[in-house]
Amino acid sequence: MKPQDINTLKKIDLSIIIVSWNVKDFLVNCLKSVYETVKNISFEIIVVDNSSSDNAPEIIKEKFPLVRIIQNKTNVGFPAANNQAIKISNGKYVLLLNPDTLVSASTIENVLKFMDKNNSAGIATCFQYQPDGKMLPINMSVRNYNFFHYDWLNDIKNNLLYDLSLLFPKNKLIKKTAFVEIAKQSDLGIICEKSPVEINVASGAFFMIKKSVIEKIGLFDERFFFNYDDFDFCYRARAAGWKIYLHPECKITHFSGESIKQWDKNKIKKIKIYTYLLFYKKYKGLFKLTFLISKILSCILIKTALYYTLLPLLIIKGYKINKDTALFSSLRDFYFYMNNFFMIAFGLKI
Repeated sequence: MKPQDINTLKKIDLSIIIVSWNVKDFLVNCLKSVYETVKNISFEIIVVDNSSSDNAPEIIKEKFPLVRIIQNKTNVGFPAANNQAIKISNGKYVLLLNPDTLVSASTIENVLKFMDKNNSAGIATCFQYQPDGKMLPINMSVRNYNFFHYDWLNDIKNNLLYDLSLLFPKNKLIKKTAFVEIAKQSDLGIICEKSPVEINVASGAFFMIKKSVIEKIGLFDERFFFNYDDFDFCYRARAAGWKIYLHPECKITHFSGESIKQWDKNKIKKIKIYTYLLFYKKYKGLFKLTFLISKILSCILIKTALYYTLLPLLIIKGYKINKDTALFSSLRDFYFYMNNFFMIAFGLKI
């Protein structure tokens, strides 16, 4: 079926929502991939422009006249922009799609068909690949993702392995040990799956939802701005009895983070830490958040001490110290965690 004209909209199969900020070229290619690959279902596309400065809305109006556009005067964040579009959407299903993605043939239709046949399926996603064809790491953590577990001993061990790999870059044993530790945290078996598998969390880059899920659990929590909003929604959906699936035979190409690459790295890190702590407090409370923070800060101090211990050897090896090295990164993290903890404790927004 053809995409629906705004004047003839009734209840349709799918509303595709794309939130965009200063990525007009990626957005145009993303829209092209949707129109080229979706043939057998009725759909609409709603683009929410979060106050871009690249004239994206004008270009979209010219190239894709059937696309519905919401133009925000300020960047209201990812979940708030998605909520704007959801409120005016007409689809039985909603697909949140990142603008820096390319949809492969039949992906959208096959995911929707799977969900249509499974009453318990509330959310579904697909495999994500980099432009070079390599699988994105996020695919490996979705099945067994633990929302609240923080393994601080493992964090310290991995940090030490990284420092040792800098000291002994040709040491095969260290490299092999580091690889094994990474593999332990990954669900490598998921890439061998042929049929949809139940997972704990779906990535917001391709996030298909039954409208009935939204009607039951509500919209996205707008306090998360751009990070942890998808995790929060998945957690609420699972708590309400819905299941989340990954369809391994469907895929998108994801250029990954093209919007936030334009931001200052420290700002991105601060927001990510803030949303992580906010998510934890929302479901575990302030007391348990305080305990988590104490573990994280202790871990940072131990990692910093280990780094200082190895620093003379690193300098001898020619390791250059700058603002992006482990030492300064750890000090920044310590400040961000402390600062964000107090902001959340006192109910302040970032």
